Amino acid sequence: MIKVITLGDFDIVKDNKSLLSTTQYPYRLIKLFKYLLTFKDKKLTSERIIEDLWYDEDFIDPKKVLRTQISRLRKGICGEEGEEVFFKILFTYGYYIFNLDEKKCIFDVDIFERAVERANSLREISKDEAIKSYYEAISIYKGHYLSESEYEEWLIPIRNRYDRLYLQAISRLLELLKENRRYEEIIEVSESAMHIVPFNENLNIYFIEALINKNEKKYALSHYEYITSKLYREMNIRPSQEMKILYRRLMESFEDSKYIEISHIDERLGEHKEKQGALFCEPDYFTFLYNLEKRRNIRAGEKGSFVGTITINPSKNIEANDDLYLQPMKDLEGIIYTLLRKGDVFSIWNRNQITFILYDIEYKNIFLVENRILSKFNSINKDKRIYLDIKTKPI
Repeated sequence: MIKVITLGDFDIVKDNKSLLSTTQYPYRLIKLFKYLLTFKDKKLTSERIIEDLWYDEDFIDPKKVLRTQISRLRKGICGEEGEEVFFKILFTYGYYIFNLDEKKCIFDVDIFERAVERANSLREISKDEAIKSYYEAISIYKGHYLSESEYEEWLIPIRNRYDRLYLQAISRLLELLKENRRYEEIIEVSESAMHIVPFNENLNIYFIEALINKNEKKYALSHYEYITSKLYREMNIRPSQEMKILYRRLMESFEDSKYIEISHIDERLGEHKEKQGALFCEPDYFTFLYNLEKRRNIRAGEKGSFVGTITINPSKNIEANDDLYLQPMKDLEGIIYTLLRKGDVFSIWNRNQITFILYDIEYKNIFLVENRILSKFNSINKDKRIYLDIKTKPI
């Protein structure tokens, strides 16, 4: 029995051995096989195949090239010629049609889809059986469909469809696990899924909620800070209202933890893992830290901490919009993260402004910090339509 793997790295397996690793097949031949496999059982014209696969090739007779490649494929790509050919390529009325022989071949996508369909049909009948089927489905999904063929335009809608099915299966599985308070499983499923779709907010919400319910609040907060920062840096996405509500719930849960052994205080309150650079936090948490430091200064009579704003302003006669600020804000965030000290704090306040707190610093050194930020930003930024404005004051 041949197994064709497409969810993740493409492979053709027989007797638990990869046939692609033992035999070198021409790149064009494998590419054609992937294409026909993707559109199996569908009618495909020569023109469509050539346009999708070889639009940038300059063949004298592209149809002849296609016929030659089809002829080679018909002889089989698994072992010697004629040995266990597990597919057929028909040509009928001007169309090519690719069929798999299900008696000789297992196709992971077909198994995945059937498992999802079965799980969906069982949700209202037997939740335990539905959970088993969802587990079966997600175990097959090792990665995006034909993940190594990243830049093929014809693949995008197909890959999106399977990604959508996977996320649906994950979401419904997590929902069923949550109903049964199986938080440990939610954590395991979420961690596995985040290797494939790390930036899915719904997935991260289930993960953080499960950590809170398992009383792993410090880890939950660490992950919240990581994912919200990552979403902003990579995709310019700010936390949704649901994420903000989850954050407030998390902070309230810390306030409810009244008792703590002094011998475990560093373990309970310290950062989950070592971090370099300034601490990035959400505006709500920044406000909390600012007010905390303000109280400390009033009580102790110290004036060693400063709050500041860094604003990206448009030059005269320039219309401000999100696109104008997008890249400069990313650059500025990276600069602030590396130039400020590990104990300092900053937050993205709005689309063109960052706020920061500098702890225990002499007034004369404030200007050194400002100059370093300005110098670094000006060396990176080439957009003359904007300029940087930095203001600081004692807390």
